[in-house]
Amino acid sequence: MDAAAAHSIPAQTIRAAYTEIGRRVNTALRTQVGDAARLGEQRRECLRLLTLVGQHADLFSVDEYATIDNSVHQMISHLDEAAQHSSDPMDAPPMTITHRVSTGGRGRPRFELDPAVLEAALQLRGPTGLASVFGVAPRTIRRRALEHGFVQPGPPVYVDYISEDGSTTRIYTSSTAPTSDLSDEELDEITEQSPMPVFTAHPLQCLGQRGSKGESTLFQDQTRSTIMTDNMLSFTIDL
Repeated sequence: MDAAAAHSIPAQTIRAAYTEIGRRVNTALRTQVGDAARLGEQRRECLRLLTLVGQHADLFSVDEYATIDNSVHQMISHLDEAAQHSSDPMDAPPMTITHRVSTGGRGRPRFELDPAVLEAALQLRGPTGLASVFGVAPRTIRRRALEHGFVQPGPPVYVDYISEDGSTTRIYTSSTAPTSDLSDEELDEITEQSPMPVFTAHPLQCLGQRGSKGESTLFQDQTRSTIMTDNMLSFTIDL
């Protein structure tokens, strides 16, 4: 813009623009807190006004120019702050759902979880999905849920049975459905019907023989089958 064009704008027009922008900025600061897009529009208007005032500085006295310049810069500062704030600020500190409790002994401190929040959260997700929410391991969530009675304990991994002679037999349990309902006697019968010589049969070959009869041999729970040879020698296959 050349000098002739610059002096073509009356000072009163610039003063009116300054007043109007001040009114708009004041409204935006009251109604658009947190709206960075709309506050950004007002900020650009303030910058354009600063450029215009700078180009017509000779139309104003030193004091008036300084007043306009300082006021517009304050508008820009307030707009920047409002863009970073939320229109609905919290009226209370954030809720703490996980906190550490010292046990007074050795080892790591204990993590306590808010029972009410934990109970409600377990209705939506499992321990793995809630680990990142509470900031603890899934196992910790499972333990606290058991302590508060929010979930039921699963079956034991194994049970030890003590016979009359004092020997202990450990029986393992599984949470998955069995892949075969054959008894030990039926397994022995199928194994003995193998066409290959029993004294040369490899355990995997015996398993293949059973599989060919339509029986699944995966994950058999501690099934033991004894194969007797012609000379009464025996070996045991652990499945």
